[in-house]
Amino acid sequence: MHMPVDLLEGGQNLDGFRSINPLGQVPTLVDNDFCLSQSIAIMEYLNDKYNDGGPPLLPKDPHKRAQVRQISEIIGSSIQPLQNLSTLKKVGALHKREWAEYWITVGFDALEVTL
Repeated sequence: MHMPVDLLEGGQNLDGFRSINPLGQVPTLVDNDFCLSQSIAIMEYLNDKYNDGGPPLLPKDPHKRAQVRQISEIIGSSIQPLQNLSTLKKVGALHKREWAEYWITVGFDALEVTL
């Protein structure tokens, strides 16, 4: 099942969504009675549970697998949080775009070198 969450309208703060993800963040995966958040955890769960002989989401080679995790962490920890609505609201209206663009550019520059 797919459930869109309108972040601009505050859908992540509704009780129904908060009951499956107390942080009120996306993505959140619900697989029957199992709830999981955080992109990397979801990716690894899907790779492990539903890899039925098709191509894996993660490489088998430990070096390549570690590189995928590294790239995912650069995005998940250094780029994406800086554009979150909650982060930008905390920074304030005056310089939030300039602040976010600066740090996101730093993250993308590091990602480009890594790739």
